[in-house]
Amino acid sequence: MAEIEFNDVQKVYDDGTQAVFDLNLEIQDGELMVLVGPSGCGKTTALRMVAGLEEITDGELRIGDRIVNDLTPKERNIAMVFQSYALYPHMTVEENLGFSLKLHKLPKEEVKARVKRAAEILQIEDFLKRKPRALSGGQRQRVAMGRAIVREPEAFLMDEPLSNLDAKLRVQMRAEIHQLQRRLDVTTIYVTHDQVEAMTMGDRVAVMNSGRLQQVDTPKVLYEQPRNEFVAGFIGSPAINLVEAQLEQTNGHLSVSFGEHVLTVDDLAARNHQSALKDYLGRTVILGIRPEDFEDASIDSDAPADRRMKVSVDLTEPLGADLLVYFDTAAATIVSSAVAADVPAEDAAVRLGGGDGAGAAGTRLCARVSPRSAIAVGGAAELAVDTSRLYFFDPETRDRL
Repeated sequence: MAEIEFNDVQKVYDDGTQAVFDLNLEIQDGELMVLVGPSGCGKTTALRMVAGLEEITDGELRIGDRIVNDLTPKERNIAMVFQSYALYPHMTVEENLGFSLKLHKLPKEEVKARVKRAAEILQIEDFLKRKPRALSGGQRQRVAMGRAIVREPEAFLMDEPLSNLDAKLRVQMRAEIHQLQRRLDVTTIYVTHDQVEAMTMGDRVAVMNSGRLQQVDTPKVLYEQPRNEFVAGFIGSPAINLVEAQLEQTNGHLSVSFGEHVLTVDDLAARNHQSALKDYLGRTVILGIRPEDFEDASIDSDAPADRRMKVSVDLTEPLGADLLVYFDTAAATIVSSAVAADVPAEDAAVRLGGGDGAGAAGTRLCARVSPRSAIAVGGAAELAVDTSRLYFFDPETRDRL
């Protein structure tokens, strides 16, 4: 086991494209660190630099007490699990598991013992004599992981290992990988574009965008205290609602207005953010409201009148444990940079209900309310808002205030 440390690491390809900018990240011994972000954000490039599959342009990369910039992959003592299972089709499961050990000329008895131990850990003892074509997707992924386990490496590197599995099996396998990593206590870097996967698996999560590290922290902190609008928009499902809004001071209370709505900000939250918000009074800010911070006002009957919104519902999605409610507001659209990172700006605007990106007239918002709600499509509804959990962002820098 070992720590992994990036110190001002950069990656520039021969055509001048820079994939990673000044990456500083320390992964603790035995930690499961998840790198997450949209396609092209640099997460897989960072992983491949640890593996030695990509050369480092500048900076320093350490595994344990060694600088590994110039070491070959086989000298780094790491094991990698890929998106494709990369199993040898002509070999049995047992032969696949032991192949790398035989290449290193380990004694037959040790190879057999390591293969047996990995098979027991992954519960694939009954499949050792089968070939990959006779296995399901989940079983093949277990074999791929077993091939990494038998190596007894200093670190595991996992590059979107579950992306080929169906939704139900992904949920099962991510729980198994998490438990397995805890049991083995091996330093692990796990790359995914799925923020739900990242939040449920990582001891800490590093959010990347356009080759730059945006924030690294525990899943709870990323969700509750995002550093900027990108992190707020990327973490959370459904995504945070973002609109243009104005901050005002009325009768000693801080309020925020957007479109046809005005909400009084919770007094304690206003005091906690007073120093950050005072310079924005009378100015435009980006307001963020997470869908789960709404509730049907007929259920949350204690919500004050100045923390309620009357809306016209145009779509509902019953999810069993929750009801998603969609409605429009006249507030100008803010296209989340987390969305724009994956799709063209004009497409992102359409997805969010706007016409031409930031500042477009009208925005569709999403509320996640109790399944006991009687809210229906085409009807009017009153929603209570937890204004102690509002987010405010600078419209220029997109940093959280």
